[in-house]
Amino acid sequence: MKYPGNKKILDTYKIGFICSRKIPAQIILLTYDWAIEQKEKGIYWFQVFIQK
Repeated sequence: MKYPGNKKILDTYKIGFICSRKIPAQIILLTYDWAIEQKEKGIYWFQVFIQK
């Protein structure tokens, strides 16, 4: 079976991040810093914005 992308990602620890689109800019910046830290630790994450 063929897999697009990096198959090893399936075996790693993952975090899902869900938030509203109506959040203050400061929170977005703090979240971005957190995401960079997670990337450096080798933790994969994804982000979903909720919109009405």
